[in-house]
Amino acid sequence: MEKSSKHDHALKGTKKLLLCALISIEYTVLIDIFWTAYVKIYPPEFIFPLFLICLFLISFFLPMKTIKTGIIRIIAPLVLIMAVYLPFYLPFYFGGTYQASEFYSIDFFANKRVMIIAPHEDDELNMMSGVIENYVECGSEIFPVFVTNGDYYGMGETRIKEAIALWNYLGVPENNIFFLGYGDTWNSQGPHIYNAAADQPLLSAIGNSKTYGIATHPAYHDGNKYTNRNYANDIKEIILEKKPDVIFINDYDAHEDHKAVSLMAERVLGEILQSVPDYHPMVYKGYAYSTAWFAADDFFSINIKSTRNPEISAYEPMVYHWEERTRLPVHKKSVSRSMLKNHSFKALKFYRSQYATWYASRVINGDKVFWQRRTDSLLYNAAFQASSGDASHLADFMLLDSTDINDRSHLPLDGIWTPDRNDPEKTIQIQLQEPSDISRINIHDNPSLNDNITNILISFSDGSTMETGRLSKNGATTVIDVNKQNINSFSLQILSYEGKNPGISEIEAFQSFERKDRTFIKTIDSEDNFVYDYITENESTEFTLYSNNQIPELSDQNYAVICDNDKCSSVIENQKIVVTCPESQSCTVTVCDLSSGLKDEIKVSNPGAIYRKILSVGQQIESDYYDFVICNGYEQTTTYRFIQMSIDFCKPLWDRIIIRLVAIKHWIGW
Repeated sequence: MEKSSKHDHALKGTKKLLLCALISIEYTVLIDIFWTAYVKIYPPEFIFPLFLICLFLISFFLPMKTIKTGIIRIIAPLVLIMAVYLPFYLPFYFGGTYQASEFYSIDFFANKRVMIIAPHEDDELNMMSGVIENYVECGSEIFPVFVTNGDYYGMGETRIKEAIALWNYLGVPENNIFFLGYGDTWNSQGPHIYNAAADQPLLSAIGNSKTYGIATHPAYHDGNKYTNRNYANDIKEIILEKKPDVIFINDYDAHEDHKAVSLMAERVLGEILQSVPDYHPMVYKGYAYSTAWFAADDFFSINIKSTRNPEISAYEPMVYHWEERTRLPVHKKSVSRSMLKNHSFKALKFYRSQYATWYASRVINGDKVFWQRRTDSLLYNAAFQASSGDASHLADFMLLDSTDINDRSHLPLDGIWTPDRNDPEKTIQIQLQEPSDISRINIHDNPSLNDNITNILISFSDGSTMETGRLSKNGATTVIDVNKQNINSFSLQILSYEGKNPGISEIEAFQSFERKDRTFIKTIDSEDNFVYDYITENESTEFTLYSNNQIPELSDQNYAVICDNDKCSSVIENQKIVVTCPESQSCTVTVCDLSSGLKDEIKVSNPGAIYRKILSVGQQIESDYYDFVICNGYEQTTTYRFIQMSIDFCKPLWDRIIIRLVAIKHWIGW
C-alpha cells in the first residue's frame, strides 16, 4: 500500500486530474453509446454527470503509477473495440461489392435521350437511383429537369448546387441540367400554382414571385412570374425542345408539389400528343415517396431486396395494378452488401441539406418500380360526344386531377367523365379522325373506390358489339382486346355500376397490342427479388426469369443455362432454373434466350459458416453505425442530451453577458 502511494505521489496534481478526467469522460461516453445503441433505454440527462463523477472517483483512487499507465487506460478500450469489430468488418467491407454483370442492361439503356422530371432536388434519386447510372454508362444522354428549387426553408441555392455536384459525379454535363426555378410550396393565403388561374401572379412560401437559379446556372426562363401558364409552358417547352425518347415523371405522391408535377406533366403531355401526332415517347411514372422515401426499411439483408408493394392512403390513389409494374434493374455498383460502398448511398450524400442518407436503407433496392404509360393512342384528336356530362377529359392523358391539391381530404377525382344520374343512355360516342384498325382499348374507371362500373357495352362502326364486364377498381387499366379493322367510330354505354357516380377517367385505343421498350431479362429468386450476387441457404436453389416484355417459356428448347464451375450445376426443370452449389463453392450462371440472344448473368455462392458469420456481423456493425451516426441516433445518448440541455441553460446567461459588455463598451466610448 505504501509503495503504491509513493508511485501515486509521483504522478502529482494537474497531470493525474487531467488523466482521470479524460478516462472518466471516455468511459462514460463509451458506456452511454453502447447502452443507447443496444439496450435502447434512455435515462434522464442528470445520469451523465452522476456517472461521470463516479467514474472519475474510481479512476482517481485506483493506483496510477505513471502517466503511461493512464494513457494505457485511455487507449485500452479503443484497442479492445477494434480487436472485436475490425476482424469482422474489414473483410465484409472490402468484400461487400457484388460481383454482377450487366448483360441485361446494354440494349435497354443504350442510345436514348432520357428526361427526368422531378419536383425537388433529390426526388430523382428517390425515384430512380441505380437506374440513372445504367443509362449513363450505356451512353444515353440524360436531361434532369427540376421544377422547383426546393426552397421552402430558404435553401434554394444550396439545393441547386447540390444537384449540379451530384450530376457531375454521375457523369452528366451541367448544360444538360435544367432548373425551372419555381417555388417549393405556395403562400398559404392563395392556391397552389397548379390550381391557380392561368395568369394569376403567386408568391412562394418564402415570398419569391419569379423563377430563379444561381449566378452560374440561371433558371430555364429566368425571371418568369410565378403563374400557372408559365409553369405549364416551361414543362411543355423543355419536352418539345429536347424531344426525349424516354420520360420519367413522379406520380401522385403525398407532397403537394409532387402531385402538381405529376398532374401538370400529364396535362402538357396530353397537349403535346394532340399537337405533335408523330411524337410518342416512352413515359414511365414512379413514386419518390411511396416506393422510396417512405418504403420498407430493408437494405440490410444478405441478398438485396426488391421494392415491396407500398401501402398508400386513400387520398393518394395508386391508379395501377402492382403486378403490371415495370421493374428496372439497377447498376452493379448499387447492389453492394456494404451500404458505405454502395454507389446509390454515395449519390445520396450529395443532398446533405435534405439528410438524404437517412433514408438510404429505404431508397436502395435491387429494382426500381415504374408504370409505363403508352403515348400512341388513336384518340388524342378524336371527337367525343357524351349523352350527358363533360367528355373533354377522356383523352387528355390524365388519370387523375384535382381542383385543390392543397386539401388532402379532397380526392383527385375531378377529371372524370360522370354522366347525369337520370341519363338513361350514359353513353360516349367517339369519332376517329380516319378509319383505323383497333387491336386494344384501355378503359380507366373512376378512381373512387366507392364507384365502379360493372359492365360496359362497346359498339363499333362495323355493327359488332362486345361487353367488358367489371372494370378494374381504383382507376387501374382495364384492357379490352378487340382486334377490329377499318373502324370509323365506336361508343361505350354504361350498362351497370356500383355507387352513385359511375364514370371514366381515360379511354385509349391502340392499333398494336403492345408498345413497350426494348426487352431485357433478369433472374429472380423465389421471393421475387432480382438476383445479382446471390448467397444460397441450401445447396440447391430455384430461380425464374422476369422480363419487361413477353418472353418465351422457360425451357431447354428456349434457353441455354451455363455454369462456369464443374463442382456446381445449373439446369432447367419445371420452368425453373435449378442451381446446385455445394458448400464453400461459388459459380457464375449465364442464362441466354436462344431466339433473341438476351442474357443475364448471376453469381451464386454457398459460403462456409465462417464467411457467413463475417457477413452477418459485418452488416450488423454497419447497420448500427448507420442508425447511430448517419441517422443521428447519437441524439438519444445521455451525453448529447446533457450537452444540449447545458447549452440551452447557459445561452440566456451568455446573451445577457454580451449585452452588458456592449453597453459597457458604449459607456466608456470605445
